[in-house]
Amino acid sequence: KVESNIIVKTWQASASEHIYCEVLEPQAVAYFYRLSPAKDFGTQFNFTFYSAKLVFSHPAHGCSQLSNAYQVGSRIVAIERGGCSFMTKVLVAQEAGALAVIVYDNDAESDVHVSMVDDGTHREVALPAMFMSGKDGHTIKHTLESLGYGYALVNLPMNLTTNQMYMMKQAPWNVW
Repeated sequence: KVESNIIVKTWQASASEHIYCEVLEPQAVAYFYRLSPAKDFGTQFNFTFYSAKLVFSHPAHGCSQLSNAYQVGSRIVAIERGGCSFMTKVLVAQEAGALAVIVYDNDAESDVHVSMVDDGTHREVALPAMFMSGKDGHTIKHTLESLGYGYALVNLPMNLTTNQMYMMKQAPWNVW
């Protein structure tokens, strides 16, 4: 099945599992990254996006209308933690037409995964949302900026049934 030049393959992940994102380009950050799905809001992944574009939000915290909304439509957007609820960030990206949202920790040295939970406002989120460590998110963002890239190409989510494949393409700054 092809939608918006992105190949989509049926697959399902539950909120209790980690999922993985594979960065294809730029090569400097072409690794697998562990993500934690939102606990009680958003939709589950029931497909994989292949060679999808991952862009970073402007403003970074994504708590208000995105100034780069024209770049977010039909793409996966990464938003920095802080400033508002996880749900608000995802809804702002949803309004801009994002396919999915990755919230990364605001602490650039953190390798911790936090639980993204509903903020109790009873709003409807209609896309997948997940959390990435600050170390991974900031590294990808700074690499894109230093290379002058507007986006990274990713496969998301990747169903890694064995850790062997993940360990072979694990980011060198992540120790498991």
